[in-house]
Amino acid sequence: MLKRVLCLFVVSIFLSSCSDDTDPGVGIIYDCDDIETILEIVSTVNNTNDFILSYSEVETYFLFDFNDHEDLRISKDCVASVFERKAKSELDVRLRNSELLKFNFRNSVDLSFKHNPTGRAPLSGLIQLRASLPGKLKLRIQNKDASIDDYEYYYEEKASNQEKAVLGMYYNNNNFIEVSFYDEAEIYYVDTFYVLIGERPSYLPNIIVDTYDPDRAEPGMNLVSSRLGHPSSPYIVDNYGEFRYVLDFSADPNLSDLNYDVGMERLANGNYYFGKWLSNQLYEIDLLGNIINTWDLGPYEFHHNVQEKSDGNLLATVSKYDAHSTGRKAIEDWIIEIDRQSGAIVNEWDLKESLDETREVWGWWLWSDLIDWAHANAVIHDPSDNTIIVSCRTQCVVKLDEDNNVVWILSNHKDWGSNKKGIDLNTKLLNATDQSGNLIDDIKVQEGE
Repeated sequence: MLKRVLCLFVVSIFLSSCSDDTDPGVGIIYDCDDIETILEIVSTVNNTNDFILSYSEVETYFLFDFNDHEDLRISKDCVASVFERKAKSELDVRLRNSELLKFNFRNSVDLSFKHNPTGRAPLSGLIQLRASLPGKLKLRIQNKDASIDDYEYYYEEKASNQEKAVLGMYYNNNNFIEVSFYDEAEIYYVDTFYVLIGERPSYLPNIIVDTYDPDRAEPGMNLVSSRLGHPSSPYIVDNYGEFRYVLDFSADPNLSDLNYDVGMERLANGNYYFGKWLSNQLYEIDLLGNIINTWDLGPYEFHHNVQEKSDGNLLATVSKYDAHSTGRKAIEDWIIEIDRQSGAIVNEWDLKESLDETREVWGWWLWSDLIDWAHANAVIHDPSDNTIIVSCRTQCVVKLDEDNNVVWILSNHKDWGSNKKGIDLNTKLLNATDQSGNLIDDIKVQEGE
């Protein structure tokens, strides 16, 4: 009988010794003697980028609910304070022994900013974001003039991992930048950065705004494909004449001598594209000046213009230096189409075949062995009938089908003959009409006199 009572007493002592740390209906409640274990849990949680979804104060403990890990319960007797740093997605838990526990709160966010990461965009930077839960980014750049609203931009993508170009800083200014990461319901993270940028370089012009009427002006800023300086340097100015974006390729081994002729344009994906004059290269770059793609034109040399088609392929005005009827080598009289994905040339238009290469009404440019008889300045695709429209400075504006057949010609009616296909080009000329659409009979009008 004595042995049975003694065994019951020993079991009772064992159960009593565990009741301070464990609630059978709740789980482990860590007290002040468990600090080493608590620190190990905090380290594991933070190293795996886990975060606290919510926390609450229960009768005798604080409950911290994690996104991935098991809940953490710490006795109230050990906790001095709990402080939310919402703009940093952090939760600070101060223990009574002065130990500070730092947790990711509601999300795990790592956000950084780098000024001019490519060395080609002195007024730009890059936001890099890594987070556990997806959200959107918002940018605010403080205006130089406090009386003018700050520049704000809301990035449309909602994602956990993002890299976004920052455009819109100023020369001669300690630029203040605020970046917010948010969801529809709440702000996860806000950080601020200062970027000191020196004086405007001498190759950029002095912009003077004579008149600005905000009620009549288009929204946004103004992209200028400047050919001043060497290399060509595109820039964006705001409505007050301040430079807010510049690309400078002077240190680039491939583009330090860039002349993009008629300039850069935007692709449907938001990047820029252009050709390098007197080379056989087309380029796609992102907003920070990273070269994303290049296309080799083979035997052709780029001049003037490149245009994106609706299917993504590229049209370019090029020279082939092939024979003209005068015996000279012809320039600026070919159009080619480049497959965007493969880089292959999938179509070619020789203007010597479709137009009358002997026609000289507005003059030719002649050199010792070269002739510029058409001077194709621009090309664009017409998706309504899958044709192209070419502007030839010394001849006409002409619409051509895929097989280089003339659909129509917009030009004065002087001295048109037949092309090499035997087509009388007079039958393709558009006629001048009055404002009511009636044909004008005056031959001098039709001939552009």
